[in-house]
Amino acid sequence: AEEARSTPDNGQAAIRSSPGPRPISGADAAAGADAWTEYALRAEARAAGRPIEEPPRLLRTLTAPPRACGAPVMVREVVDAVLAAKRTGTYVDASFGRGAYSEELLQRLPSNSRLVVFADERVDPAAAEAARALQRADSRVWAVVSAPLAALRATLAGQELAGVLADLGVAFQQGDDAFRGLSSIDDVPLDLRADPSCGISAAEWLRTVTVEELAWVVHAYGEDDDPLVSLRIAEAVVDWQRRHGPYRTVYQLVEVIRKAKTMQEERGLHPAKLTLQALRVFVNGELEQLEEFLKGSTALLAPGARLALVSTRRAEAALVKRFLREHENSHAMFEATSSLQRLVELYPLLKASASFA
Repeated sequence: AEEARSTPDNGQAAIRSSPGPRPISGADAAAGADAWTEYALRAEARAAGRPIEEPPRLLRTLTAPPRACGAPVMVREVVDAVLAAKRTGTYVDASFGRGAYSEELLQRLPSNSRLVVFADERVDPAAAEAARALQRADSRVWAVVSAPLAALRATLAGQELAGVLADLGVAFQQGDDAFRGLSSIDDVPLDLRADPSCGISAAEWLRTVTVEELAWVVHAYGEDDDPLVSLRIAEAVVDWQRRHGPYRTVYQLVEVIRKAKTMQEERGLHPAKLTLQALRVFVNGELEQLEEFLKGSTALLAPGARLALVSTRRAEAALVKRFLREHENSHAMFEATSSLQRLVELYPLLKASASFA
């Protein structure tokens, strides 16, 4: 979770590498033999024709996403961060999903506070219906907004917010949605838009893209560290389209990317995962939406109120941290309304006696 008044370096969840091959059975291996001993054991077993026990690598694939689009994470911690200021007023859940954050908030909100939830019906009709059901069950749910989180400032203009939270994985539908091609390698249309009524599909964009443009998108949004790999993928994608015509399905694109990369991702991802992520982020303008959301939410926060974010994407976490650095100057009333302990937490040099403190 990211807090709008400080900049802890924990806004990005690490991606675990898939486990490597296990050592063969045997007392020495079980006791933790070194690499040379393990190599000798393998060679001896191979020479004797004995099988070497190596369970298959557990890889994250496009059909097995890290978490479903409605699956929340760190619910209690996020709500703790938002409510830490102990303010009454209007709170916002900018990524309703299936309501886990909102339900936790409502259990702990005082009766004189209210909640606004964002659940875009065009993107996720089930989330919008669940939000309306929660509103009928609890009168403190003041409004259900069918709009993306970037519309927060325009929707709540003039309101002073006591707290805001958002899970970007839920807000941007970074989970399993086979029909839009967000995570499936099945033979489905190559769309990738969260809202099919907005913008153009990934297939349409690819029809006119150049190698240079595509390479930049793959490198900038796909979190692939090697620009040469991004260029090789872009060349393969454009070349296949030139020879076979426009892409129609996710599977066609995935196969081209897989052959271009020629190897499995070290982080245990399917070879096409990061490229599809890059296209999805670009087609939906996710980073632009996030930046607009940050500007809007911080502009409406009351002095001392808090914004908490959850992100598992490196590019999103980097954008949030950069925004916090650029906007670290506090509100004019913040110093007057915050305790000395809180000010020292945010500005450690206040405790120093140096002239520049």
